[in-house]
Amino acid sequence: SMAILVSVFFTGIFIIQYGQFLWSWNTNQMDFFLTKINPYTYWVESRYRLLIYSVIITAVLSLPYFYFGYEVMLIMGATALYNIGINSMLIMRMSLWGPKPIELDKSAMMNYQGVGAAQFVVGIPLILGPIAVYSVFSSLWNNQIGILAIAIAGLIGLIFRKPFFNSIAKKLKKDKYKLIHDLTI
Repeated sequence: SMAILVSVFFTGIFIIQYGQFLWSWNTNQMDFFLTKINPYTYWVESRYRLLIYSVIITAVLSLPYFYFGYEVMLIMGATALYNIGINSMLIMRMSLWGPKPIELDKSAMMNYQGVGAAQFVVGIPLILGPIAVYSVFSSLWNNQIGILAIAIAGLIGLIFRKPFFNSIAKKLKKDKYKLIHDLTI
């Protein structure tokens, strides 16, 4: 379970850090994005692609961990799939829970804009999800089946990403004016 935890952090650190504030990073342009003619699904898909590319890059950067054995690489691959299929979509949805504006031209040193209790709560399902999947399947069968279950859960998330994009787009459309009000500085 500890290797799963480390691997989820390693392959999904950008998802966790950037994804929590996914909509807040666009504070100055929020009214522009939400009043465009293009469907909201385009915007949601572009954010998803950004998160996916970050997972792919960190997964490639994890290749030197092959030195520690093939099982570590299997865990890295499985958690990367889980981050792509499940965690990226979870963070996109959870980042809509009361987003706060962020002024990007302010100093990054000791700047806690947008940070609230929700950002700490968001990390719990992102980390405990793959550990729970692994624990259930590895206790019923063996470690390799647990790792395979994490990868399969990620693939299932990839398969059902379109309905998820539509639900996020519907939420954005429904709460458009509230988001513009909340995120405009």
